[in-house]
Amino acid sequence: MSTPIEIVPYDRRWHEMFAAIRDLIAHILGSLAQRIEHVGSTAAPGLPAKPIIDIDVVINTRDDLPAVIKNLRLLGHHHEGNGNISGREAFTSPADTPSHHLYVCAVDTRNSHVTSPFGTSFAGTRRPRTPTPS
Repeated sequence: MSTPIEIVPYDRRWHEMFAAIRDLIAHILGSLAQRIEHVGSTAAPGLPAKPIIDIDVVINTRDDLPAVIKNLRLLGHHHEGNGNISGREAFTSPADTPSHHLYVCAVDTRNSHVTSPFGTSFAGTRRPRTPTPS
């Protein structure tokens, strides 16, 4: 029997949890990380969600991945491979951190960013909208 998925009311602390994890990752990766983004349902204010923070780390090139894997290991994140999603690398989350999923993608990878059709990432960062051809 499968375990039911838990959906909970929006929690304002999700952004604070993301920010704490982001700061640790930013410190350890330095210039290897082009962006660190809070994505998924916990990033959308007011939206009920699974209480797991989803984080995308966007790197400049896949050539940086070995250094990223090495540095993230220092924080207790262990590389799990791509989980059959080309271009996206998954990592475990350390036991002493809030529950989160950590993914690393190169900037030119199709799976590098989750953006709504309105030009806004779930993290609330405005992205330029591409005009739709008429």
